[in-house]
Amino acid sequence: MILFDSLRVPDPLYELVLYLNTYHEEKLEKPKLTFLLKNIETNFRKLFYSTCLLNKFQSDSDLLKKYDQTRVVSTQIIEYCYYKISTIWDISYEISKELMPVRGKINDRYDYLEAKFLKYVGVSPSLNLEWYKKINNIRNRIVHGGINVMPFHDVDDRGDPRIFFQAYNLDLVDLTPQSPYYTYPQRNCINFADNYFALYTHLLYSYLLDFFKVILSELCEKYEHDISDLSDPQEFAIFESQVAQMKSWSLADTSVFKTVTDNMIYLSLNDGRVKESSMISFDVVSRYYDVFPFSLMKYIAEPTVAARK
Repeated sequence: MILFDSLRVPDPLYELVLYLNTYHEEKLEKPKLTFLLKNIETNFRKLFYSTCLLNKFQSDSDLLKKYDQTRVVSTQIIEYCYYKISTIWDISYEISKELMPVRGKINDRYDYLEAKFLKYVGVSPSLNLEWYKKINNIRNRIVHGGINVMPFHDVDDRGDPRIFFQAYNLDLVDLTPQSPYYTYPQRNCINFADNYFALYTHLLYSYLLDFFKVILSELCEKYEHDISDLSDPQEFAIFESQVAQMKSWSLADTSVFKTVTDNMIYLSLNDGRVKESSMISFDVVSRYYDVFPFSLMKYIAEPTVAARK
């Protein structure tokens, strides 16, 4: 199948799998672990494409008028993105449990992970789990009926059609934390839907990169292994395409995701306004590509931007 507008980004699991293949082949023979390792990429793609779909969807006025007059379709995509973020996080957690079984019962997985992350948080800001706790709180309330996800079809201050949303609890309090990247102060601080999930897709990818580095480091420490000399399997040495597939994930719609990311950064630089975006140099925007949590942009930015780095 041909994926249009497709680029490859580093697979957060690659070094861990390479290590397991070198020192712990028996672990890779476990069906559950193999399933989890494969499934994380599939679910990340679903989140990535759903975020891009929100951006495409809001610009198609005919489609909105025909299929989403009751906002059901918009709601479904938004709720689906919440599910995927939670699913991916849960898979990463289950992988860690498969590789490093814990004695006794874990009463709180956040406490367990935060204790493990203590020595890494200073250099890996994504390992601060507050961002995920807030996302998962909303996801859990969606599952159990304790929240109302309310989308709005409107235009921004430039006149472009957008899908906004809020997630109200039973007291009509919006549970989405405000952020300069997706909060729209000109409309009572509602959220740009595509911006919102693009930001958390970025955060999640950064988290996966750092999380699996932690797991690899913990395994090496436990078994006293040196991973500095790890190399690609010899049988793939002459097949560059196969090596690339091993080391990376293929993502389509990268230009759409880049557009949403740029829109987020423009919004933050313009204090919540969209209209003046054209007054800000793209060079200013592209500097954010090197700043947490925008790790993905190093790989899906335009070639001219990448060349400047």
